Amino acid sequence: VEQNSANATSIFITKPAGFSTQWRLAALFLILDSAICVILVAVLSMNIDKKLRIPIRELVKANQEVAKGDFGYKLDVESAGSSEFEELYSSFDDMSSKIENLTIEAYDLKLKREENRLKMLRAQMRPHTFLNGISTVSNMTYTSTPEQIRKYIAAFAKFTRYMLNKSNDWTTVG
Repeated sequence: VEQNSANATSIFITKPAGFSTQWRLAALFLILDSAICVILVAVLSMNIDKKLRIPIRELVKANQEVAKGDFGYKLDVESAGSSEFEELYSSFDDMSSKIENLTIEAYDLKLKREENRLKMLRAQMRPHTFLNGISTVSNMTYTSTPEQIRKYIAAFAKFTRYMLNKSNDWTTVG
């Protein structure tokens, strides 16, 4: 500290006294308190990892599997870690099952649609084929022998019986 008077300047220097016991206890308490805070932060971080990050990672993984088409992928509800995640896991499993069922139903509907289209084509083809066969016989009377006409009519009759009596949707060319 500096003091100015008429001709003299004085400087006072104070020497700090050693730490008292009270200050040493306060410093020790501060160090212990800091150590406890660090330990609590570590425990809290591990708890957050167990209760939040791991279940969220499992949900993300399950979502990726379903996106790849694995609708049978299920989450272990009991390992969710909390009632909220148990509900999310269960809901995800239900959603995955519903998507699988809808996918199967859509595929079945597509097959049924194709089957109906094939039946309609076959229904259109039968009269058309029959009329073509009759026209061919009519045209053959101008250029073919009666024996060729009889062979064609026999083959056409056999083909027509086969087409009318078959129950299978598919047949070989032979």
